[in-house]
Amino acid sequence: MKDFENDIYFINKYAERTNVKVEWQTVASESFDDTLTNSLASGKLPDAIMKGGISNSVQRNYGEQGFFLDLMENDMLKTYAPNYWALAQKYP
Repeated sequence: MKDFENDIYFINKYAERTNVKVEWQTVASESFDDTLTNSLASGKLPDAIMKGGISNSVQRNYGEQGFFLDLMENDMLKTYAPNYWALAQKYP
């Protein structure tokens, strides 16, 4: 898979503005569930996962074990990420 880090405007701007370099790991869609399941089982987890299509069985199995956090619960996004919350409301 092509290294996209240097090609994406957003990533470069984010790093420039925040002085935080994010280590991105790309995973092909067809191997996403297997890669995620292996990460969860090994305990070697990323700080964030950017994908909306985690299978129901993975969500159920690992969600019950506390691996996933519902950011909509207790207004967490609204409280801790108000700019993102505003965008999510504007573009649902």
